[in-house]
Amino acid sequence: MAAASLSGVMGAGWETAALGKTGIGQAGKLKDAAAEYAEAEPKVKEWVAGGKGKPAILLFLSSAQQKKAGADANSAPADASETVRQFLVTGNGEDYKCIAAARFFTRIQIDVTNVIGAEDRVFCNANAPLVVLLDKDGKVANAFQGKAECTVAKIYPAMLSLLLGGQVPAKSVEALAKKMKEVFEVQLQIEQGKGRKGDAKALDAKKEKLAKEMEKLAQPAEKQDKA
Repeated sequence: MAAASLSGVMGAGWETAALGKTGIGQAGKLKDAAAEYAEAEPKVKEWVAGGKGKPAILLFLSSAQQKKAGADANSAPADASETVRQFLVTGNGEDYKCIAAARFFTRIQIDVTNVIGAEDRVFCNANAPLVVLLDKDGKVANAFQGKAECTVAKIYPAMLSLLLGGQVPAKSVEALAKKMKEVFEVQLQIEQGKGRKGDAKALDAKKEKLAKEMEKLAQPAEKQDKA
């Protein structure tokens, strides 16, 4: 699937942040390190306060060093949508569930490209990607490290558990995932120039309609009811 068809949706709503306090996690255990970080980092309290009713927080720690072998070492770090796509999208329909679930979280991407193991044994570029899930009070619920653990199969159930606790039903996530897939497929048709030229306006109109429906589904249930 073309990158552009994914970036707008997955990049939406992500806040970027620096790691802040380094030296955390010297014990080398991911969940303990995450809990220590959540307790010591002032920004976590800001994210909790600014959550606007969202039931949980997702921290995605990425590194520009995750790029393919042979990539220019001096090239700029990937943006949130690109790195999220790299770690979540593997090409099957289950991907959309995890991406959809993320839309109900306060989403923070932290660049650890320049954080080495001597500074932080856990939250460093060698261990990226890392995903830390916090509940609405900023307490660590789950943490995942590396490509073997940062998969849809492992992360989605943990995300859904937090959302259910915050009263976001699985059917809401699945409805949003289905709508996201429709948006991606229409965008892909536009990018690949499928169909006659006269179809372009119809595809644009369809995409706009689906995007509006998708955004409505991404709202808390009480806002959906009022819409």
